Amino acid sequence: MSDLAVCFGPAARAAICHAFDGATKSISAEFYDLKDGAVRAALARAQARGVVVDVRTEHHRHAFDSHAVLHAKAAVIDQRTAIVTTANVTRSGFGSPGEVCVVDDRPDDVRALSAAIAGQTDPTCSHERIVAGPGTALRDSVAAMLISPSDLRIASEDLSDERVVEALIARHAAGHNDRVLINDKGTLSREQQRTVCRLNGAGVAVRAPVDAYMHEKYVDDGDRIYVGSANLTRNGLDEGREIGLVAPACDFGIGAAELRAHFDELWSSSSPV
Repeated sequence: MSDLAVCFGPAARAAICHAFDGATKSISAEFYDLKDGAVRAALARAQARGVVVDVRTEHHRHAFDSHAVLHAKAAVIDQRTAIVTTANVTRSGFGSPGEVCVVDDRPDDVRALSAAIAGQTDPTCSHERIVAGPGTALRDSVAAMLISPSDLRIASEDLSDERVVEALIARHAAGHNDRVLINDKGTLSREQQRTVCRLNGAGVAVRAPVDAYMHEKYVDDGDRIYVGSANLTRNGLDEGREIGLVAPACDFGIGAAELRAHFDELWSSSSPV
């Protein structure tokens, strides 16, 4: 039986509100942004019935050079349920293509996520599935997925990390047919523009949704799946306060097939960049 439940888009809002409305003791969370009215109301209801609510947000969202930006989107409820999502907790966040929410009841994951939110390391449990930054855990997990013998599904709002780009180019040269979804709506950074040129030049398949801002952060190597807050950038993998989940695909149960179908549908409706 799977210990991970997956939902998408606006259903993520409902999952978060349901978890908060079921809280009886505590809610601890980190959100890059927290403006969604339904989620804020659920937190207020929890606090009104005596639940200890500790929610941290990022107040200097673009000051990447001054501090480790809090970019996580995760919560722990009653030390029994963990939530990891790619969506910012805003009305537009839940409406962006590709947004994923994972609800996790595995006790060691809950402990690890609680420690990550607190900025601590929990010596009583393994962090093999919960990966948090700043540090090496996120990069090490992604690097391990980039040497998979299977073709990759990758969706990253921003993808500009040099080591990731080099790995994708090398994989294509070795015969892999990885698929990469990025966002190209709005102003692309110079790093993102260079990434697109390099990947296109090397023959790596890169697409973007046609008429929408894609915010997803997802890597699937066939055996393992990553869902989390970190984009595949140097800041996301090394420097930001990020939280993600990397778990065997079998642990997602039917969620693995749903994630792949969701990616494939988005891929089919997207255009080459």
